[in-house]
Amino acid sequence: MNGHANPRSLKVMAEYDTDPVWDEGGGIELASLPLSQELSDELRTWGEEYFYNDGRSPFESFEAEKNWVVRGKKLADRVQQELGAGYAVSYGEQMPKPPKQTKKRVAKKRWRYKTRKR
Repeated sequence: MNGHANPRSLKVMAEYDTDPVWDEGGGIELASLPLSQELSDELRTWGEEYFYNDGRSPFESFEAEKNWVVRGKKLADRVQQELGAGYAVSYGEQMPKPPKQTKKRVAKKRWRYKTRKR
């Protein structure tokens, strides 16, 4: 374990085919960290929810994606708590932005708003 002066930097971040914890060298196996089995399982489940299809978000709605990000941040906090001061744990994903709305002209010169797909 690293001393408190030079904590090991870790980032919680989902990606394909790897556990969702990273260091400077890339993705690392959760088994290599002194984490509880419960937290390791939750991290894997959270990470597996993240997949892209043709460049689109895997989430059904903006709220679902936002909730996923919030869960990830809470998991990062829990990782920090379990690992202690010898580690500096951060969250690697950005908070999603709400979808942009565009005006679409409808009958009788009225406008309605339609959400664009990302």
